[in-house]
Amino acid sequence: MITPAASAALEASGLSVDELLAQHQAGDWGDVSDQVRMVNERGLAESFNVQSAYQVASGERLVIVTNRDRTLTMIHAE
Repeated sequence: MITPAASAALEASGLSVDELLAQHQAGDWGDVSDQVRMVNERGLAESFNVQSAYQVASGERLVIVTNRDRTLTMIHAE
């Protein structure tokens, strides 16, 4: 799922959803705290939610969250 604001920010930045998701899937968590990085790494092994955040060229910060059972990923603008 992607919110309208996140979709507009991606379009304004010239990025695609696929490009952003590829970073998230590769474990490039972007601009998150060390604590979130640690939880993400543990979450990969123990099925927690994982979160990444990226500053895009439009100036928006986009957050991606994948749920613990990996059935839903949401992208929203912060």
